[in-house]
Amino acid sequence: MTRRNDFQRETLLALQDVSQKLLRNTGASLHQDVVAHRATGKWQRQQLPDDLSNDHLRLNTQTMLLASRVRDDEVRRLADGLRTQTAVVGLSSDEREAEGRMMAAADTQSALIQRIGEIVRGLDEAD
Repeated sequence: MTRRNDFQRETLLALQDVSQKLLRNTGASLHQDVVAHRATGKWQRQQLPDDLSNDHLRLNTQTMLLASRVRDDEVRRLADGLRTQTAVVGLSSDEREAEGRMMAAADTQSALIQRIGEIVRGLDEAD
């Protein structure tokens, strides 16, 4: 039981970390879009730098893999929602829509962090 709880704790803490990085990466990508929009007057006409694009793919994949190892349904649901929400920020038709989607992703990530905290505290009490 202790080994299983340790695995869950480590996985949950890693998921907290990677979900924050995914949200930050999405924010950096949005910033690139906003800067380009202000310079060109056109929304979404440029390609993101390779580092941002590759990091987003890596962080998205890590979030999915870590979430798949978590026993809690709510954590998996929130992590999946976060992945979806961060993906659609880049598909927005204008800056306002993108910022709204970014805020929704931030709200989901906050709920995910809170839920993980509850579970980790419960695991600590069980030990």
